[in-house]
Amino acid sequence: MRDTLVLCIKAAVVGVLLNVLLSFTAPLLSNADVPAEETVGVKRFYLEVLNMFVNHKANIYSSSLIVAVAVFVSVGVAKLL
Repeated sequence: MRDTLVLCIKAAVVGVLLNVLLSFTAPLLSNADVPAEETVGVKRFYLEVLNMFVNHKANIYSSSLIVAVAVFVSVGVAKLL
């Protein structure tokens, strides 16, 4: 049981670190100022993902908390299965 808890905590910390890292680096990958609503297909999906990271950067604490909880619970449930 303790091993599962430690794994859940480690995974949550890694998730938060990735959330912060990607929130600051992913928007740098965008070379287009075209809104996602004006594009189609794969490019639209790509821009929506980049826009989500911009939103995560603007709300870094709440998005990191959500990521931590989601990862913690998902790893815990996966270990129980």
